[in-house]
Amino acid sequence: MNLFAYGTLMDKDIMLKVAGCLPDCGPARLQGFKRMCVRGKAYPGIIPSNSCAVDGLLYRDVPSFAWQNLDDYEGIIYKRQLVEVTTHENLRSEAYVYVIRKAFYHLLEDKPWSGTDIFTMER
Repeated sequence: MNLFAYGTLMDKDIMLKVAGCLPDCGPARLQGFKRMCVRGKAYPGIIPSNSCAVDGLLYRDVPSFAWQNLDDYEGIIYKRQLVEVTTHENLRSEAYVYVIRKAFYHLLEDKPWSGTDIFTMER
């Protein structure tokens, strides 16, 4: 199965360290979601929003052994959800993405996430 990454996992060094592998990847877009800053953190979260889209990376064919590592990394505030993304070649693909659980919406700030802190962050 594929993974759509929109935050820290777009950094290939972080992905390799967390997942224990580095699958083939390329740019993709997820329609119907909004990326927001998590208050006081260097990583973002996404929530459903019909009028928005999120750009990120599509990691293809993530091996089964990596999913528990990814779930552990994302933690309790995220849930893994199956979505459809569009690649830059305009191809559609199913992928899992980590979405903020409704119970944790209060942690989100309504401002864009720049991604500038992903190289120095610790989770």
